[in-house]
Amino acid sequence: MSKNVLDRKELELKLIRCYIANFGKLHEFNYEFRSGLNIINEENGFGKTTFATFIKSMFYGLDVGTNVKTENSERKRYMPWQGGLFGGNIEFEINDKRYKIERFFGKKQAEDTFKLYDLTTNLESTDYTENIGEEIFKINKSGYERSTYIPQGKIQIDMEDSLSAKLGNILESDNDINTSEEALNQLSAAKKIYQKDRGKGGLIDEKKEKLNFLQRKLENSKFDVENLEAKTNKLNELNSEIRKQEDLREKNQKILSEKIEEDRKIAKLETYKAIVEKCIHAKEKLTELENFFENGIPYKFKENKINNNEIDETIRNCYNLLDIEKELQIKNQEKEEIKSEIKKNKILNLILLFLSCIFLVMGIILIVTKLQQMIGIIGITTGVILLGLYFILLHKSKNKQLVNINKKIQEIEADKQEVETEINTVLKKFELGNEDRIIELTNLKAEYNSYNDLLKLKEKEYTLAKEQFENSKKQKEQFELENDMEKLQDIKDLSNLSEEQLKTEISGINKELDTLIDSKNQIKNQIEILENQIDENEYIETDIENLKDEIEMLSNKYKTLKKTEELLRTAKESFSSMYLKDMSDGFNHYLKVINNKEFKTNVDINLGNGSQKEIKYFSSGYRDLIYICMRFSLIQALFKNEHPFVILDDPFVNLDEEKTLKALEVLNEFAKQYQIIYFVCNSSRLLKS
Repeated sequence: MSKNVLDRKELELKLIRCYIANFGKLHEFNYEFRSGLNIINEENGFGKTTFATFIKSMFYGLDVGTNVKTENSERKRYMPWQGGLFGGNIEFEINDKRYKIERFFGKKQAEDTFKLYDLTTNLESTDYTENIGEEIFKINKSGYERSTYIPQGKIQIDMEDSLSAKLGNILESDNDINTSEEALNQLSAAKKIYQKDRGKGGLIDEKKEKLNFLQRKLENSKFDVENLEAKTNKLNELNSEIRKQEDLREKNQKILSEKIEEDRKIAKLETYKAIVEKCIHAKEKLTELENFFENGIPYKFKENKINNNEIDETIRNCYNLLDIEKELQIKNQEKEEIKSEIKKNKILNLILLFLSCIFLVMGIILIVTKLQQMIGIIGITTGVILLGLYFILLHKSKNKQLVNINKKIQEIEADKQEVETEINTVLKKFELGNEDRIIELTNLKAEYNSYNDLLKLKEKEYTLAKEQFENSKKQKEQFELENDMEKLQDIKDLSNLSEEQLKTEISGINKELDTLIDSKNQIKNQIEILENQIDENEYIETDIENLKDEIEMLSNKYKTLKKTEELLRTAKESFSSMYLKDMSDGFNHYLKVINNKEFKTNVDINLGNGSQKEIKYFSSGYRDLIYICMRFSLIQALFKNEHPFVILDDPFVNLDEEKTLKALEVLNEFAKQYQIIYFVCNSSRLLKS
């Protein structure tokens, strides 16, 4: 697996600096590491977990899973949203030799790139491959995440074979890791092929079931010959009964066919009878309508042509005549009023003329005689005024109005005469009275519309009746042309049974035949099986012996696999116990740091705590302290000859202040031996200077 050219047992690895081109939210980010404790104290949202994942991905790449979703989870999470190259580089030192890893990632693993540079020459190096994490730390990615990579909330250790193998120091060869757990799984799977751990199943049980079947079959084989003879006799009986039923069915089917033919002839005759009746009915209807059109038109509409418009116009004239008469009455009233005014104005004019003459004469006499000149002037003035008023009234005469209204009355009387003439013409044409002309005309219109509706209806009936008569006549002629009427009318009485009864009887025979044929086929199949069984029985004893040998061979293989599994499990447990002392020593050392006293406890082969006071009875905060001590002791036990860097992604976030101080003391003690990158978001989880 490794192309490591370093043969030294002691291996000290130290990170120097890194550059992140794009990784999650981190963009063009640089960081220089120092020996011992590196504290990266940033607020939440800075990208501390992203930075920690970047360091891990430089040595182990991004997730490679068995399905697309698993493989793409880290890629999708840290794919840079701002675009650009996805990845960066990290420089590190191993035993005074410096390297630079450069990795860039694509959407798929196939698009990833890896380069390793020797910083002394700045040339590409082949000292390690893209599996550089496994080659340096001697553990796979899963083992790395369970040891030197301590994320928040995942302090507790989950033991796996990669860690177990590393603790046992058996990975110094270049061969692939073949874990004991994988071997145990393969042995268990191989065992189940032969026999299940619980219940039935597997090749051995299958062979035993087949053996039991063959043994029963061999026992029953002596009855097959006797059974074959009985089945053959039964088959002959069924064949005889089938022929008998087929003959009976054929006889009934012949009668049924003849019966169907006679029924068809009867049905045709019924059809012909219906056609004839339809033709007669159509002819009668046509004759009736022809008689209607010969005598059915009323006399008044026959001699005098008229339409609804003419009747409506006459009714309107009647209403107009009423309006004219009313207008004539009004004008005559106006005429009488004018005559009365003319008579009144004539008397008034004579009075004014008489008075004006008196005042003029009197005024003149008084002025001439000089008796009362002023009064004379007033008399003359009054006479002039009255004379002027006379002439005004005379000029305003009603005679002109009287002439105009007489002219208008003459015009109205002329219109009245014209309208009356038009109305009387229509009334006379249809012999209508002259008393209530509007009612008479309205009744005439209703009678005319009724006549028209009847006429249209009768015309439609006539057209339809004529069409029906022609169609039925053609149908009758066509039927007579297509059928031999003499032969059609020759009906025979064939059977006392009806067509339905014959069909029911034939159906019963068919069901009986189906049952007989099914029984026949079943017996034929049974005979065929018996014949094959008789032929096969000769080889059953040989097959039974072969199966017994095969079962014994499979059982031996199963026992061998089972024994191998037991030995391998025992060996694994013995092997695992080899590293427990180093783990326990380191664990107790760090427990002493947090308790300031000796605290003896044991660690089992699965890295569980085996002290007298079980870990589950401690508080959650104290349990986290114990897990931190166990994790640090695991790292010391794993890397006896190496000094790797350790990443802590804020693992003390759940500890209270007192336990945080204890954890930081352990961390400070641990930093004396290892380079530590400690991510934290709160200064309360930092050592006070």
